[in-house]
Formats: sequence, structure tokens, C-alpha cells
Amino acid sequence: MKLATLDLLPSDVSVLLLLLPAYLAAILAHEIGHAVAGRLCGYVVTSSGSGFLRPLLVLDVRGTRFYACRSRPLQGMTFFWIPQLVPSRFRLACALGGGILANGLLAMAALALLAGTPWCHGLWQVTFAVNAFAAVVSLIPLRFQLGQMSLRTDGMLMFEAIRDGTVSFPVPHLIESSLDLRPHLEAIGDSEGVRLTLLNATVGYLELGDPARAGAIYREVESRPPAEVPAIRAWQSLVGGMLATRLGDRERASLLVDAAGGEYRALAHAAGSFLVSLHRAELKAADGDLAGHLADLDALASGEAASRHPSLRTRLLAARLESEAIYSDVAEPAALVEGYERLGKVHVTPALDLRFYRAVARACLKRGDEAGAERAHRRALAAVKSLADLWVGPQERAHFLDVQAPLLAEIRENFEARGKVDETAALLAPLEAPHPAASVRAESASEREARLRRRGMRVLGLNVIVIFLAIVGLLVTTPSPEGRGLAPIVVPVLMIAMFTGLALVYAAFHFTIGRFIPALRRSGGAVILILALAGWGGWLIAPVLFLLDGGLPSAP
Repeated sequence: MKLATLDLLPSDVSVLLLLLPAYLAAILAHEIGHAVAGRLCGYVVTSSGSGFLRPLLVLDVRGTRFYACRSRPLQGMTFFWIPQLVPSRFRLACALGGGILANGLLAMAALALLAGTPWCHGLWQVTFAVNAFAAVVSLIPLRFQLGQMSLRTDGMLMFEAIRDGTVSFPVPHLIESSLDLRPHLEAIGDSEGVRLTLLNATVGYLELGDPARAGAIYREVESRPPAEVPAIRAWQSLVGGMLATRLGDRERASLLVDAAGGEYRALAHAAGSFLVSLHRAELKAADGDLAGHLADLDALASGEAASRHPSLRTRLLAARLESEAIYSDVAEPAALVEGYERLGKVHVTPALDLRFYRAVARACLKRGDEAGAERAHRRALAAVKSLADLWVGPQERAHFLDVQAPLLAEIRENFEARGKVDETAALLAPLEAPHPAASVRAESASEREARLRRRGMRVLGLNVIVIFLAIVGLLVTTPSPEGRGLAPIVVPVLMIAMFTGLALVYAAFHFTIGRFIPALRRSGGAVILILALAGWGGWLIAPVLFLLDGGLPSAP
């Protein structure tokens, strides 16, 4: 039996009806692949599934919540936590590529069934096409903008994990996404996931110099039942110790750091023990023991953990330079800046820039070096602007700027003392007038959205023409009994038709209900364009179908 007569033509409608369920199954397989790969890599996988909020089905399998939700069923997500804190490049890439591997294996299984069984060929064709498309698209390293959020494919995340040894997220995005995920994780009963998202937000606020907001979130963590996983308990204690230090509670900080150290020693956890030792060194600095503090940092720099993990080494060196800027009257600020800039930009973040250059500026002011303070203040101001532009929520952005108000006042005072009144006003205006800045950003986002919407509608128009021509071709063409069939053409065209239909439905909502829902209006153009282009991925697997169509032996 040739592929041309695999019962595809008599059941074209049934194949079309299979596309959406097959796509939903591919999403679930993709997320289950992430979950299995994460487990095999030693990660804590707390939940995995498709949809957002409004759970339809939740299953607990060995501590992992597998779920399917009624809302946003085409959105898949796997939430896992890395107990190693700084994982190996290989393990991280494997966990991130688990979804691609699952879709690839499912596509190959469907292909084998298509070639070796005389039944359900329409089902196997659709399963192969959808999973092959999902695997190929996910593997391509892409970064794209959806509204104000920058998103990356699994391929891009794997590339960054292999190249940099880690996958980084801007601190404002980490905070906002962690807090936004909380209602969903609570709805599916992922209590450990909620705990970890709150701890992520706590660490994020600490990095931005906001211990008050971090303390409010950490109190919610403490109100929850104790964590069952020892590594999570240790991490919670360490984060609590970091918070207590920033709040000036020396006794509580020591207790919590000691508790974390005991947990990490019992686990033989190298990275956790390193972070505990780093924080104990910071406690010495807070107690005024600068010599002991720097000696501990030097000892950590020569240790195995710092040599094996570039991110830990960068954090350690940055902490040492910052400490010298804050506590030492001997260190030369220019030499500290030179040492900091040699760290490179892979593991250096705007939050780290803000802390370091703020410390250098204050060290320069203590020495009476107003010119050096101005240079450091400019770098700190650039970091503040970069972080301020990363917030999606205007209220969070305004709160961040309120926290930075003392630094901004310090910058204004220093610049005006040097006779740069007009330049100071120009530099600080975008930050001190958040509403105009927000309106400018909204206007830019609106223009980008309109451009994406126009492109999406043009692609949809092309899709409709292709579908029309394909239908006409099918009506006037019949497959030769001994020649190639129509499956290599029909399946990709059906995928274009499915995604075009989804895009048209979404466009209808966008142009009607979207007028009253700002969130839908902000990201509608990007969604329309993605859906309009997605169907063309079916042509990526057309050559495989074409070869099979001519290569399968005929049945008597």
C-alpha cells in the first residue's frame, strides 16, 4: 500500500479534526519530556502540564503535579528547581532539551507506525507532522519579543546554557514572573513551587537593595509548612540569613546561616557550602572585621567551587571589589573599577553594576574625588535606567525608583556641585517623571504591536490564497495508482489551515473584545504573526513524507 492510498483522502476532514488534539498532545509530551529529563538530571520537578489556572485534571506522581487546565491550553510549562544551585552545562542543557527529545521520539514512533502498519495512517501522519514541527521549531535558537517580555525558545536556552554555563533572567522579570506564577501554582496545588517562586522574588528584591519588600515576601514563606526536600530547606535558611543581614539582625542571620550550613554539609553540597562561607565572610565585614572578611574571600577564590563555576567566581570577585570600595580606606577606586571591568559581561548583571558603582561612588566622595564619583555615578545611573526599563508593571517600576531615591538624590547633589545643573535635569528626567516615560514606552510598544499586526495579517492573506489554491488543486487532481500520493502536500496544507483558523479566531477577538481588554491589545499582533507563520512549519517535514510516499512498497 502506497502512502497515496493510506486512507488519507477519504478522511481529510477527520485528519483536520485530529490536528488540534494532536497539537495539545504534543504540548503535553513536550512538558513531560522536560519533567522526565529534569528528574534524570537530579532536579526538583514540582509541576508540569499545559494551560494556566482553572485546572481540569491534576495528578500527583512522586511529588510532581501533572496537570491540564481549561484556560490557555496551548501554553505548556514545567516548573523545576535546581538544587545544585550552579548545575553543570551538560545537565542544564539536557533538562532544557527534554521537551525537544520527547517530541522527536514521538515523531519517530509515529513515522515507524506509518511505515509498518496498515491502519490509522491519518493519525500517524498528523502525529508525526505536529511533533516533528514542534521539535524543529523548539530547537531553533530564537529570541523574540511578546509585548514587553523577551522570550526564548528551548534551543536558545540550551545554547546559552552550553555557552555561559547558566541561563540568566533579568531581576525585574524574575520577580514579576515569580509573583505572577503564584496563583497558577496554588490552583494546581504545587505548594513547593509556590515556596520557590516566593524565595526567587525575595532574592531578587535583595539584589535590588529592597530588604523591606523582600522581608514581606519571606514572611509568607515562613508561614508555610516546612519544606520536605532538604535542599529547599537549606536554601530557605540561607535566603533568610541574607535577609536578616540586610535588615541588621546579626543574631538571627547567624542562626539561619548555621542552619543552612548544617543542611548543606549533610548533603555534601559544594555550591551551597560555598554560598554559606561567602555569607559568613559578609557577616565578618558587617562586624567590622575587614581583614578576616577579605581573607575568607581569598580562601574561597582559591577553592574548587570557584574554579569550576564561572558564575560563582564572578560573584565572589565582585563581592570582594565591592567590599573594598565600602570598607577599605586604602584601596584605589580607579583600580577597583578596572578590576571589575575585567570580569566580563557574561555573569555581570545591571543589579551587580548598580551595587558596585554605587559603592565606588561613595568611596570616591569619602576621598573628596568628585570627578571619580561622577564617573561611578554615571555607571550606577545607567544601571538604574536599565533596570527601570525592564519592569512590565508600572507600580513595580515606581516602587523600584522610590527605593533608588536616595541614590538619585546623591547623584543630583554631586552633579550640581560640579556645575552640571542642566545635564543633571536631563539625565534624571526620565526617572523622576515615570508617567511620561511610561507613555513613551507604551507608544513605542504600540507602534511595534501595530507593525507586527500588519505583518501577521499579510501572512494570513497569503495563507488563505495558498489554502484556496491547494483546494482547487485537490479537486482537479487525482493521485496516480502507481505514482506518488498527495500526503506530502495535504498534511502541510492542513497545518497551514489549522493555524490560519486559530489566527483568524484570535484576530476576531483582538479587533472586537481586544478594544476593551488592554492586555489582549498589547500582545495581539505578535500572537497573530506567530500563529500565521506556525503552519508553514509543516513544510519542514514535507520532504520526509515525500520520500516515504514514493518509497513504501505496494501491498498486494
